[in-house]
Amino acid sequence: MNGISCDASEQLAYHIHAHLSMYINGQPVQVPQNVGIASDQSCIYWLHTHDTSGIIHIESPTQKTYTLGNFTQLWGSVSRTCSIL
Repeated sequence: MNGISCDASEQLAYHIHAHLSMYINGQPVQVPQNVGIASDQSCIYWLHTHDTSGIIHIESPTQKTYTLGNFTQLWGSVSRTCSIL
């Protein structure tokens, strides 16, 4: 997925957090939990969420710049249950 792997465990060489706030028609919308985490827990992408706080965990084996587009592409292709995107 654009060079973002889904690995068996979290990659902690580069570990930062970003916060995403979303609004539709002026109303806040939660970012779903477990975006980027396989439903069977078999792997976790380098960009993922754990809860609905809006915190995006960026955990990769090397320091790299990731974009909101990287996250939304991952969200849209991996998380088919989301009705927002």
